[in-house]
Amino acid sequence: MTSPDQQQIDLIDRLTRLSNGAAIRGLTPVLTIAQSVREEPLTAWHAATRSEALLLGNLEAADAAAVESVIEAAAGTDIEIWLDASSKGPQSQLFRDLLIAHPHIGIYSDLAVWSEAILALVLQHLTPGPMSALTLVGASPLTDAVAKAALQYGYEVTRNVAILGAEPGPQALIGTSFHRPVIQSDMLKAIARDQVAPLCIDGGIGSFTADALAYARAQQWPVWRPDMRGALSAAIAQARQYRSLLTRHAGSRDIDGVTVVAGGLLGAAGDLVVDRLDDAMEILGWADGLGGLVTETTDPDWLAGREKVEVFLIHRSHD
Repeated sequence: MTSPDQQQIDLIDRLTRLSNGAAIRGLTPVLTIAQSVREEPLTAWHAATRSEALLLGNLEAADAAAVESVIEAAAGTDIEIWLDASSKGPQSQLFRDLLIAHPHIGIYSDLAVWSEAILALVLQHLTPGPMSALTLVGASPLTDAVAKAALQYGYEVTRNVAILGAEPGPQALIGTSFHRPVIQSDMLKAIARDQVAPLCIDGGIGSFTADALAYARAQQWPVWRPDMRGALSAAIAQARQYRSLLTRHAGSRDIDGVTVVAGGLLGAAGDLVVDRLDDAMEILGWADGLGGLVTETTDPDWLAGREKVEVFLIHRSHD
């Protein structure tokens, strides 16, 4: 068993490699910390994922104190930390408490990433609609998340394994319990009597028993796992973009006595709406006071306000 001192040395070494690897490639280093369903305080460091602008490291943790140690070790570095705040495991509330203590940390839902990755597989193989039936096997927060996402796409969803002997069988069989072998060979044999080659997804990473995997291979049925690395990179990139929008580009300010709003903030009637607050480049129109946009007006006060802001933007562009 690794000593606490050695664990701290390994932690600092991994953070250093993430930071240096990003610097060499001109990328932003990001560390996501997901809630683990295992018992070890810090379980698995996953290989860094490179996206268009990010070098992404991922760590699973089952203990809030362990997460605190990671946050402390990353302090003073250029690494962004994003913490899983989903209702995924028994540590959920403790993880959320960390967000109060460290408001600079980014927030994401690992559960949502898992369900989106699973649905991406389904969408690749099955056209959405009531004729595409999905059977979810498992009882976990992931089961609920996948069911909700699949229903939004129009899939027929059931969690009743009793229908596996009915006709027609499901077009997809998805295991949704983390690290628990809930899909057995008998379930696959029941489907085989009704149809060929269902879409099999090991959504919980370890959802199929060894016998079930052997039977699927004998039937030449591919068993897929969700591409979590790609899904996580996309989710964090989108979350960073939204955070930038809300913290830098959204809100209101005064320009030469004229109230300007941007980024979705509802303005009062006559407030000018611009494309971004921190560095506006375009005037979109005026707020109507009800959440709508007015692009043409004869109101002299509104027109005078627009002219003031236009003059401000022109002068700023020449500075």
